Amino acid sequence: MTPQPQAGEQERHQDYVWTAPTLQPGELVQGIPFHFDADFPFEMRSMAARVPYSSADDESFGTQAGLNFISARWSGTSQDYRQDALVPLNLLLGPYFGQVGNPRPVFPPIRWPRSGFITLDIQNNGPNPITGFQFFFRGVKVGPMGSWNTYTYPERMARPPLPFLYPSNSVAIRLLTLPVNGPPQLKVPFNTDNDSDFALRFGQAGLTGLGAYEVFLTLCDEGFKPYSNAPVHADILFGRSGFPAVFPCGPASYVAPVGPGASQPGLIVPEIYMPAKHRMYFDISRDDSAYAGAAVVNYPLTFGGMKVYPG
Repeated sequence: MTPQPQAGEQERHQDYVWTAPTLQPGELVQGIPFHFDADFPFEMRSMAARVPYSSADDESFGTQAGLNFISARWSGTSQDYRQDALVPLNLLLGPYFGQVGNPRPVFPPIRWPRSGFITLDIQNNGPNPITGFQFFFRGVKVGPMGSWNTYTYPERMARPPLPFLYPSNSVAIRLLTLPVNGPPQLKVPFNTDNDSDFALRFGQAGLTGLGAYEVFLTLCDEGFKPYSNAPVHADILFGRSGFPAVFPCGPASYVAPVGPGASQPGLIVPEIYMPAKHRMYFDISRDDSAYAGAAVVNYPLTFGGMKVYPG
């Protein structure tokens, strides 16, 4: 069940990204505070975690090697830990560490005040250093009505809403050609059709099979205000159409994901309502310079939701 805003409140989708320092073998880091923004309270509703795909020339290539060796715990609003001790990430975050349309629900959700902070303990139990580990705290910013543009469904509709997809080879989103490594493509527009409004509810991205590993996006509203504090990896923000990697399980084995893809897209909660002729934007970047065989790709991206026809 998705929590509903309280009377007089308004919600806006928000992702927070926290990147850990390099964790040495056996290293335990305790009491790390991560501060949320000062503008509005944040209500956390789900979590995920990842490490960069391995570029090693061995059986770990293309996997997120090292995730299986990380344990963690986290606190609520007053350093009140919600776990009695460190918990392995596969148990703390559930299937696929909260990725590919499977974020780990936090229920009931936890609301931090402005400038509140979550406290983290993390340990690397593996034999190798781990660089680039990220936690993702997913939820909503909460403010009084009128804090953000209050676009919503019309009182009358000319016809029932229509499930609809905007792929990146359409006039709504230009084809995304990503070099192996280059500067971010900034403020890429996503335009709604002129004949209808659009309620953005989910997204999918990525190639089928290997080919693009470290791709990050930042969604922004029509005023260029981002929906995250930092770029979010495509596997976290969106369901992956063809997930390239297998997940670590145990000290030296890997398990292919079952179920992600079109049946489990990455959800945008609450949905982002866009009136006809309006637009939103996103930044996108890729750095696959460490991966053998990496090449320029046309990167597919799809925004999905409902077309709405005002009456």
